[in-house]
Amino acid sequence: MPINLDIDQLRAFATVSRTGSFTRTGELLGRTQSAISLQIKRLETSIERKLFERNGRSIGLTNAGERFLVEANHILEMHDRAIALLNQPAVSGNVRLGCTEEFAAVHLTDVLGSFQRTHQNVHIEIAVDTSQELRKGFSNNRYDVVLAKTTQDETNGQSIWREDLIWVIDNKTLSASILLRDPLPLLVSPLPCLIRHAMTTALDNTDRKWTIVGTSEVNAGLQAAVLAGFGVTALPRSAIQPGIRQVLPEEGLPTLPQSEVRMFENPNDGNDAARCLAGHIISRITPSGVYG
Repeated sequence: MPINLDIDQLRAFATVSRTGSFTRTGELLGRTQSAISLQIKRLETSIERKLFERNGRSIGLTNAGERFLVEANHILEMHDRAIALLNQPAVSGNVRLGCTEEFAAVHLTDVLGSFQRTHQNVHIEIAVDTSQELRKGFSNNRYDVVLAKTTQDETNGQSIWREDLIWVIDNKTLSASILLRDPLPLLVSPLPCLIRHAMTTALDNTDRKWTIVGTSEVNAGLQAAVLAGFGVTALPRSAIQPGIRQVLPEEGLPTLPQSEVRMFENPNDGNDAARCLAGHIISRITPSGVYG
């Protein structure tokens, strides 16, 4: 009896393979960890092969999983290309795209690569900046499409990505002593900054004293300062680099809100290329692929 492969199961499998985490995959695809685990289990049952080796909290591909991943990626690429060709007319033109550092690091390669394969006549100008500058530039018509961090009560734009905001410190043995300092040494971005506001508000709400010991406009600068042992900062989970670890809940820092990225574009400006790119971003990142 022929095996019918499910696209959602294949996408879950490919994403787990890339992230190494069922939880992170759930965050990216907008599903719970248990839903992702069930999709993988059903896929393994349908093909009668074990795809992952589970060892405690870590997972890795089996030999069968390594071989299957190559074909799964091919199937997903052909599927997405076919859908794009069916649903979107041939367009050309220029798109001025502005995005945050976090979005560029996690999603931009995939988004631009898949878009270019079906829209080869669209030229994209990319700018990476702070959310505040991106919103300002969008208001001043410097961008056609913007992806920026927002507060959770933001109603404008389209929510396309949410993930946990996490306290982080250097991974060295003595780094935990930083958490005992009074006031707590903070590494932050310059004002105005939503993550900085979330950090200081959470500390103020728990009467924890803090002081700013360093600033950087980019995550790379903040992480370098963390690695040097200067202090503590908060980052979206996807932005954490090797050598930096999450501050555990039992280590006493307050819980932070989720980080949200929303997309802003003007559907009435007559730029079909920008409209196509905006729809493509949503179809690649949001779980439903619905643009509204």
